[in-house]
Amino acid sequence: MAVLKRSIFEAKVHTVARDSGSLYRRLDTHSHLPPAQAREMEDDWAVDIVRYAMAASPYYEQRYASAGIDAADLRDSSVIQRLPIIERSDVKNHLDQFWCRDVPRKYVRDAKTSGSTGQPLRTGNDARVPLSVLSWRMYSWWGVSPWDNTARVGRWGLQGASLRRNSLRWWPTRQVFLDAGYLDEASLHRFADEVTAVRPRLIEGYLGAVRTFGEFLRDTGRSIPAPVAIGTTAAPLTDPVRRHIQELFAVPVFDQYRCSEIPWMAGECRERSGLHVFSDMRRIEVVNSEGRLLPPGETGDIVVTDLTNRVFPFIRYKLGDRGKLLSGECPCGVSLPRIAPPDGRTADMILLPDGTVIAGGLMTLFSTEPDAVSLFQLHQHADFSITVRVVLTDAPGAREAVDRAVDSLRKRLQGKVPVRVEEVTNLPFTRGKIQYVTSEIPPPDLT
Repeated sequence: MAVLKRSIFEAKVHTVARDSGSLYRRLDTHSHLPPAQAREMEDDWAVDIVRYAMAASPYYEQRYASAGIDAADLRDSSVIQRLPIIERSDVKNHLDQFWCRDVPRKYVRDAKTSGSTGQPLRTGNDARVPLSVLSWRMYSWWGVSPWDNTARVGRWGLQGASLRRNSLRWWPTRQVFLDAGYLDEASLHRFADEVTAVRPRLIEGYLGAVRTFGEFLRDTGRSIPAPVAIGTTAAPLTDPVRRHIQELFAVPVFDQYRCSEIPWMAGECRERSGLHVFSDMRRIEVVNSEGRLLPPGETGDIVVTDLTNRVFPFIRYKLGDRGKLLSGECPCGVSLPRIAPPDGRTADMILLPDGTVIAGGLMTLFSTEPDAVSLFQLHQHADFSITVRVVLTDAPGAREAVDRAVDSLRKRLQGKVPVRVEEVTNLPFTRGKIQYVTSEIPPPDLT
C-alpha cells in the first residue's frame, strides 16, 4: 500500500498538483544552499514583496510614503531594516486597507486567528501558494513522507462536505482529525479507534491536546500503532513537556513555529537543536524595544515577513512572540538558519502594583528544575497576587524543586505580590490551547 500511495502522490505532483511538486523540489534545493547565497535570495525576495505591497496594498503605500520610503529606495536591500514594524493593532485598525487591490476571490484563502492574544483577526493567505509543501519538507526531517497517513489534533473546522473534499484530495493517503476544543472520553475513544485503523506515521497538533490524548491512552490502557514522530504546535515545547510526551508515545517529539497569519515559519530537524527558519518563504528578524536588529543569541521581539503572500501582505509583522536567532551550522546538513524555540509572548506578562511590568523569561521558570513539572501556568488575580499552577511529575523531590523555582520568582518580583503554588492534575484549554500566563488585570498600554 505504501508503494501505491507514493506512486499516486508522485503522479499527482507531476500533473494536477504540479505547482506543489515544483515548489517541493525547489525547497529541497534551498535547504542545502550555501548560507551567503541563501541570504542573497532572501533579500531579493524581501525587496520584491515590499515593492509589490507598496504598489498594490493601500496600507503599505500610505505607511511607507509617510516614512519617506519610495520605490527608488528598494535598489538597496538594507532598506528592509528601515521599514516600519507592523503591530497586530495596525492590522486590526486598518484591516480593509491591507488587502491588495484587484485580487480575485479565488486567490484568497481565509485565515482567522484564534484570539488567544485577545485580538482575533480575520486576514488572508495567498491560495496560489501551496502552503502544505512547507510542512512536507519539515516532515521529511522527521522521517515522514508527504504521502504518509497522518493524525491531527487541533481546530481544523473540517466536517461534512469540506471533510469529504479533503479526503478526496489526499486519497489514497488518509488523515484523521480530533477537535482539540472538545476533548471528552467519547471523542478520545473515537480518535483512538481511527488512529488504530489508519496507522498514521505522524500525530501532529496542539501541544496540550496531544498530551491529553497520550495521557488518555496511558490511563485507559489503550494502545495505538506507534507513529514515527509527534509534532506539536500552539505552545512552547519545554524540555519536561517534551520528555513527558515522548514517554507517553515512545517516539520523538518535534517542535514547529507557525500561526494563522503566516503558516509554517520554522521547524525542528532530527537534531532538535533549534528550529530551522524557512527563510526561502519567510524572513524572521529579532529586534529590541526600539526596533533595532539584535544579533544571534540576544532575545527580543520576533518580526516576520511573509515572502509569498500577495493577497494580504505581512511585512515586518510583530507576532507578539519573543525569541532569539541561533548562530552556527546545524549538523543535520540543512543550511537554513535557526531560531531558538520562542520564549512565550510579549502579552505573557505580570503587572506589579507599582506599575512595573514583568515580561519575558516567564516560560523558563522551571528551566533549572526541568524534571519537576510536566506543565505549569502562572495566573495573576485581580488583587495582583499570583498562583503558580503545576502538574507535578513523579520525579523524586519534584515538590521541593517547584518550591525552589517559585522562590526564584518571588525574588524576581521583589516580594511585592504574594505567590502561592497550586498542584493540579491538568490545565484548562482556551480555544483548544493551553495559555501559560493568564491574568485578571488588563494589560498596560506599552505603545
